[in-house]
Amino acid sequence: MLATAGTLAVLAVLRLDMPAATAERSCPDGEGGCGSAAASSRLRRLAAVGDGFLAGAGSGGLVGQGAPGQVDSPAALVARQAHVALPQPLVDLPGLPPPLVIVDANRNGRLDPGEIRLAAYGRVGLRHSPAEVASNLAVPGEDVTTVLEALDAQALAGRLEAGQDVATRDVLKLLLLGPPFDSGKLSQVQRVQELSPTLLLLWIGNENALDLVRRPGTAGAALTPAEFGRRMRRVLDALAASGSGMAVANLPDPTLLPFLRHAGSDVSSCRTANGATVPADIDTLLPLGLDPRLLPIPPCDVAVTPERRAMVRATVLAFNAEIDAAVADLDRRGTPVASVDLFGLFDRLAATGLDLDGDGSPDATTRYLGGIFGLDGVHPGRTGNALIANAIIQATNARFGMSIPLVDVARVAARDPLVRNRYRPDGEPPFGLFAERGTTAAVRVQRRAVRAARKMLRQLRRLRRKAGNGSQRETGSGRRKPGTIGALPPLEPNVVGPPDYFMFSGLETGDVREADVNASCQVVTSPVCTGTRACQLTTTAFPPSLDARPLNGTEAFVRAYHRVDVTALPSPTEACAPILGIDVAGGMPLCSADVCVQPDGQVQYRLRDRINAATIGTPTGSLPAATWRRVEVRVRVLPGTNNDECEFRLDGALVAAATALNLGDG
Repeated sequence: MLATAGTLAVLAVLRLDMPAATAERSCPDGEGGCGSAAASSRLRRLAAVGDGFLAGAGSGGLVGQGAPGQVDSPAALVARQAHVALPQPLVDLPGLPPPLVIVDANRNGRLDPGEIRLAAYGRVGLRHSPAEVASNLAVPGEDVTTVLEALDAQALAGRLEAGQDVATRDVLKLLLLGPPFDSGKLSQVQRVQELSPTLLLLWIGNENALDLVRRPGTAGAALTPAEFGRRMRRVLDALAASGSGMAVANLPDPTLLPFLRHAGSDVSSCRTANGATVPADIDTLLPLGLDPRLLPIPPCDVAVTPERRAMVRATVLAFNAEIDAAVADLDRRGTPVASVDLFGLFDRLAATGLDLDGDGSPDATTRYLGGIFGLDGVHPGRTGNALIANAIIQATNARFGMSIPLVDVARVAARDPLVRNRYRPDGEPPFGLFAERGTTAAVRVQRRAVRAARKMLRQLRRLRRKAGNGSQRETGSGRRKPGTIGALPPLEPNVVGPPDYFMFSGLETGDVREADVNASCQVVTSPVCTGTRACQLTTTAFPPSLDARPLNGTEAFVRAYHRVDVTALPSPTEACAPILGIDVAGGMPLCSADVCVQPDGQVQYRLRDRINAATIGTPTGSLPAATWRRVEVRVRVLPGTNNDECEFRLDGALVAAATALNLGDG
């Protein structure tokens, strides 16, 4: 364990040594179009404040790349369309917490109780670049009260190192807002004032609305519209001090979210706190995570009756009236604000769904696995986020006279694994859908968050030590000397979007639990080497769009997350070499076809023609037994001759590299 005093010293002075934030490159080709490069002065510096909805949380998790990931957040999509930078605090795989996945345990092809599970048990993702300054400041779990609360980062660091329990939301706040911690206080509002944005996206209060149905007996659920309005005004006034214009969104009706389902015939009545039973209407809503053992008479405090549903909707409408009044007052006092009506958007989607092909029937709906929401039934998926981003863009264009193009929702939906999902139930999903419920799930998330925060503190200490030893930082000149290799970009797919590279998560030895929609796996239980198991890519996994994409001045990535059990190998030199090589000269893997990552023809063609016969790989003998491996082939094409690079990485570590290449103009 690190010494508390040492870590606090690191946090206090880290500002002096922070590398510049890596901006997420906006609007890759074919991803919905870009705005003019000469963006309005209003868009010079974009920032976002909010909760998990704006942060890009999805399917119960937070991860940089996923379905969805932080790169699919509404704020990121707006930035991409406007062609402006929005650095994000991206979380590495498997996420924090890892997102939920579908595990068809009995292989019957439909959803059964307990088949929505965490993608990875016992593992945790960290911020990819913990010292970078993010502009998407949204933190899952924040509400109109906590968004103003300044976290004492130094005290929190001390508690973490002392092994004390810390609330999950506070840990996420520390992780996502990150250093510098020199002020000793940390909040989204404080960060905005330090960033001085020219346009600020604000969507806060969803947690307050959700409390009305998730925790009806808590203080959060007892928040009156008048008190909500007072707190919202405090938030707006504090943010207005930054001098930025704003786009402020209102709140959707939480009773429309698919984490609730109708009681139907599964519930006959509910039980009150004093043991009495009350008949249940078939239109009563109950949470999907309800323990099936409580049926057919669940507790009444989890039931959203038609009367309570009307009350919740009326309260949310009153919250939104307070938001409208606060926005109007702020506008009158000189801060320009665009009002974004997400209440209306969600209402329309619940009523009519989303018709993507114009045939008059919905291709995506707000029902569970209907395509608009993620597996947690609360946060939107990629397609839902695209719709939210378009609502923000439309309101911003109208208020500020901009011409930001809309996201191509049909294109996003075509790559969204939640749209037309084969597990979409015909009717209501079963109760008890989530394998972990209530307190158990919350405790697991809290422990993972604490573990991630401790790791981040250790990372920051190493960064400080490296800076103190005189390590040189990237100069930003854009060109390195031929023959040298520098760090290629992190997991952000700056040019190639998430659908355009291989990504596997949640794999278990001999049992593929979940795979990204753009790649498919088969489990190889008896390859050439008896006893080894691996996941093999099909030849249709990598889309041909990369081959047609110009590469000059850009990066391209091929990534495969490959899990292999090598404990049964007779010797480290087994001929089948069950891991991890790609011969980029010939486009064929170095090891047996049964157990190696195999790029399809398009990828083979590009790599063969552009890496000048360089061969990179790693022998089986370098691998410890029972190891999970991540394979990455990274190609960087830079302007000029003999200035291009290719890297082969194993679990993020450089194994081999080809440099001073001349890969052409793409």
